[in-house]
Amino acid sequence: MMRDFQQETLEKLKNKQSSLVVAPTGIGKTRATLLPFVNSLHDDPLLGSRLIYSLPLRVLTKGVEDELKALLGNHRLPIAIHHGEEPESRIFSERACITTIDQYLTAFAGAPLSFAMNSGHAVAGAILTSYSAFDEVHLLSPEKGLPLLFAILKLRQRWGLLSAVSTATLPNSIIEYFTKNLGLEVIRASDSDIQERDSWRKVKIQYDGQLEEKDFLDLVYDKFKQVKEVSRSLRQLEHLSGHFDVVIHEKLNLNYGRWLMSKSL
Repeated sequence: MMRDFQQETLEKLKNKQSSLVVAPTGIGKTRATLLPFVNSLHDDPLLGSRLIYSLPLRVLTKGVEDELKALLGNHRLPIAIHHGEEPESRIFSERACITTIDQYLTAFAGAPLSFAMNSGHAVAGAILTSYSAFDEVHLLSPEKGLPLLFAILKLRQRWGLLSAVSTATLPNSIIEYFTKNLGLEVIRASDSDIQERDSWRKVKIQYDGQLEEKDFLDLVYDKFKQVKEVSRSLRQLEHLSGHFDVVIHEKLNLNYGRWLMSKSL
């Protein structure tokens, strides 16, 4: 059963309206932007010809592939994961390609990172014949991510190409700016959907074997220390003094967060 915002996303894209899906993590944003492609494979040359799904991090690609395969069911479709460590794609010629935003950006410019330079025109052509989905890609670079995403979406709008952006982190000011200047239709998850998600959602951390357990914990701890450092810097501002104690990411387990804090004191 589709949630209301997933159904709305499907309808908007089927009607040739690029969309911006705003919903918290774990509620089905990925599915919302994959469903229009899957449902259009046989009857829509603009939406169903090719999917290029872009992410900020390599580690997220496998989860999107699993979601797409689940939606396809018994339908056989060439799917490629393409990034620096797993360059499976052949010049983005597959019907579905899951990649990282750095690969997309360079391919878009005709100077692909992981393909021969003389294939640049073919890779750029694949981009121009694709339905492109962008999932939190601005997180790759706080300074450059948003301007680059805006530029890509502006060109795709000018050329009449369908795009979908999904986010749980963009502030409302940016969402309003994007919708005003890019013609994106904002689709938001309802309060009831969010409350329902909170009643059943479970978060699983999967260890892929590439790091020793100690190194993995050190990595998480290092990120937490960065958050603590920002917190300390903010507390030095006089007008913020006393308004908060420590910043913890909303996805961080409370007990684990307490352990990290005790370790950092």
